[in-house]
Amino acid sequence: MSTRPNQVYYDLIHQTKDEATIQQTLDAINAYIDEKIGLLFGPILEFLGDAGSVRTTTEIDAYFKKQAQVDSLSNVYEWLADKGILQKVSSPVRLTVKSQIEVDEAAYYYDGEYKFVGRKGDP
Repeated sequence: MSTRPNQVYYDLIHQTKDEATIQQTLDAINAYIDEKIGLLFGPILEFLGDAGSVRTTTEIDAYFKKQAQVDSLSNVYEWLADKGILQKVSSPVRLTVKSQIEVDEAAYYYDGEYKFVGRKGDP
């Protein structure tokens, strides 16, 4: 099965849909995404790497709001944390400026250990 995105879907449509075929397709998609981590997620990794410290989901989302044109990229941060690329931690935040109660918000840290090919170097 090809790792080109359009070809993966084309192959799936024109094959028998059994468990093995579905798993093969999912493996091909995951391999493609893994190969393109720098291209797809480089801006997030660069932002967190440059920050040099923990950033909350709210802070990261605010930074990328205009570029991504979505309310949140939290599913991306979670996925990168699940892959071991980002470290997920909690960060205390107040619900309002005058609030005396703090709650935990998901926050992320990138230590730069995962080496990826920068966006300019990706094919």
